Amino acid sequence: PSYTWSDDELALLEGSPAIVATMSMKNKLQKEYANLMATTFSRNPRMFDTETVHTFAHFEWAFTMLFSRAIRLDNLSEGPAVSLVPYADLINHSPFSTAYINAQTGEKIAGGLFGQEDDTVVVFADRPFKKMEQFFISYGQKSNAELLLLYGFSLDRNPFNSVEISVGLLEEDPLYGEKFSFLQAAGRGDIEGQGLVFPLYNDRYPNELLECLRMLCVTPSDLEKPGDWGQGTNMVPLSALDLTTPLDDANEALVFEAIIEACKLGLERYPTTEDDDTALMSDRQMFKGLPQNARNAIRLRRTEKRLLKRTIATSERRLVQIRTGVLDPTPQPWKLPPKRFDKLLDEIGVEIKP
Repeated sequence: PSYTWSDDELALLEGSPAIVATMSMKNKLQKEYANLMATTFSRNPRMFDTETVHTFAHFEWAFTMLFSRAIRLDNLSEGPAVSLVPYADLINHSPFSTAYINAQTGEKIAGGLFGQEDDTVVVFADRPFKKMEQFFISYGQKSNAELLLLYGFSLDRNPFNSVEISVGLLEEDPLYGEKFSFLQAAGRGDIEGQGLVFPLYNDRYPNELLECLRMLCVTPSDLEKPGDWGQGTNMVPLSALDLTTPLDDANEALVFEAIIEACKLGLERYPTTEDDDTALMSDRQMFKGLPQNARNAIRLRRTEKRLLKRTIATSERRLVQIRTGVLDPTPQPWKLPPKRFDKLLDEIGVEIKP
């Protein structure tokens, strides 16, 4: 997992939002261990050897084993439990698999007169498998950043991939006070720190992102409503706006301009480009010669850059539609050249099996 990486390895994640989650996990582990040292370990020095046995390295290893290999079993006789199941933790992840592992309650013997069979752990397959064919399960609908943080790997094709962007409130905004109060009341994010953080996905914008940006892009004129009997205008509060749908074309255009700008700023944070990463991965012999963590870092940041660039292209097409009323045509995938079609599949994380 990335929270066990060295500083040199973490440097390969520069620019990626994944490094924030990684450092947060690192700090959490260090605080947990410091708390154990100050309480349990220091009070029982004969029981806990903090010099050679109960060290931070061993604590980190134990946490990693539990965090990355534990399985939740819901159907146990005594209720749900999180367990370490031998051999089950050797099954690899595929985001395209719907197979899963769960417990199966033991059957009662002779109606319960002679007790009950032991509970069992069962792997439920999603299709027939050939002899010696590798079997996969899904660890959940996780992005590459989550997979790297929790399990230490990333994927070239991941339909559940996402990347975070940050948006914020400008102090020179004439409605700064009203918007700041609105965000505080909604309990939204770190308004004055790193900004409001939202994920971007392969196939959609989060509703929360669109609603937040519509509010942030509101101008004083958007709050002006005709007065009673057509006399003058009244200012309505932000809370009176329905942010779940576009307010008007002007506001919606500002929303997608803000998304494009946030994505461009996200791309600028990386010290390398997507083309740089692709060049490294294209030389397969050299790429395989890199350490495993380096390969996963490069794979992660390339998929994030692709997602950001794809979001920019999609947002630009949406802007054309808003301003002209005509949807900018996009190439039909099945009409693309084979190499371009394969690249498109990589970008959106889709795998087609023969």
